[in-house]
Amino acid sequence: RDISIRSANLNGVGPPCPVPVAWCSSLASIPTACNRFRATETTRTSISFEWNPPVYNGGAPIIEWEVAGFSPNGDAIVHKINGQLCVSFTMGCEAAEFMGTWYLDFGVRCRNTMGWGPKSEIVNARTSDGQQRDPDFMNIRMREQK
Repeated sequence: RDISIRSANLNGVGPPCPVPVAWCSSLASIPTACNRFRATETTRTSISFEWNPPVYNGGAPIIEWEVAGFSPNGDAIVHKINGQLCVSFTMGCEAAEFMGTWYLDFGVRCRNTMGWGPKSEIVNARTSDGQQRDPDFMNIRMREQK
């Protein structure tokens, strides 16, 4: 956008200079963290997550999302999702030995053209052990555990 110069004195403000003297634009930044990341449903073979998008997208469209955490055996789990608006994801947990166990330190973050935003609050979720009852899951902030 153009920036022009105007002069001011005790008599008032003069008209803008007819020729633009400078041009500027604001740079985009990384998006803020997503809000209210939570486990919403667990089954024997999946965990579903939901979240609210970031309050500020950094001034550029969101182009990718990442849901990441750790499996019960300590392996990193990373799922990347393309698209501008994504507020839920269901992760398959197929290994029978992991039924009824905890999946740890899950969070979501998003990326715009400037880079990745910070990771959301952390969630731990437990897959169902196959019993006929409500799935057992908890949303825990890691800083509250320490």
